Amino acid sequence: MKLKTLTAAVLLASISLVSATTVMSQPNRNTNSRAPGFWQPKVQVDLNRPIAVILLNESGLPISYSLSPNPDRVLAPGSTAQVNVRIGNQARDIASINAYAAKELVYDYNVNSTNNAVMVRIRQSDSTFRADKAVYIDEQGRVYSF
Repeated sequence: MKLKTLTAAVLLASISLVSATTVMSQPNRNTNSRAPGFWQPKVQVDLNRPIAVILLNESGLPISYSLSPNPDRVLAPGSTAQVNVRIGNQARDIASINAYAAKELVYDYNVNSTNNAVMVRIRQSDSTFRADKAVYIDEQGRVYSF
């Protein structure tokens, strides 16, 4: 009886090791290939210098924004706000600036490498664009919209 159980366990283990398993995942972020999608960075900043994120509200709506975990502030229509960010290059070092309003928003990016500033133009979304809710800077200085 023990021999049958041992034989069955060995066969099951060897079959599970030999058969391939398909795993669906996000493309590796360390490759230089670019596949279109929301996961692609919008701009790149230098982590060795202070980062300024400038929010420009062109949505016509009051926008609530904050650098997590700080409390929310309100950005009036037509005004700008500067959020200073300092992060390192460790995997846990990220920055997330939440910016949202009563309607869906879209962010447009421009980076000034001279002063390491990211200009984020915030406007209302029409139904053809995916809505943005946060500016995210990862541990390698890549800036994303989520």
